[in-house]
Amino acid sequence: MVFENSGLMATGFTITILSSFVYATLTNAFLAGGSFRSKKVAVVIVLATASVLGALTPGIQDFWDNNLPNFQAIQLAGILIILTMAAVNQMVNRWRHTTKPSLVVYGFGFLLLVWPYIFK
Repeated sequence: MVFENSGLMATGFTITILSSFVYATLTNAFLAGGSFRSKKVAVVIVLATASVLGALTPGIQDFWDNNLPNFQAIQLAGILIILTMAAVNQMVNRWRHTTKPSLVVYGFGFLLLVWPYIFK
C-alpha cells in the first residue's frame, strides 16, 4: 500500500519542502522572506504559494510517477526517508540539515537507496 502510493507521497513531501522555502510559522508568528508578516500579508502569501504549488503539483507528481517505478521497494523507502527528513528540517525554522541526527537519517536513507548496488 505504501509503495503503491509512493509517487503521491513523494509529491506531498516535495510540495512541503518547496512551500517551506517561501514561509515558516512559529508559535505566534509568520515569517516570509526572513521577516515577520502580518495576518493580512500571511493570507496573501499562503494563497499565492498554494496557487503556484497547486499548479506545479501535476508536473511534480508526473515526475515521481515516471521515475519511482525504476526503483526497488527498499530504494523507495530510502527516497521517502530522505524526503521526509528534508521536509521536517525545512518546516522547523531553526532545524538544520547538517546536525548529527539529520545526517544519520539521511545516511540511512542513502544506504537503503544504494542497497541493491552494494548487495547484489
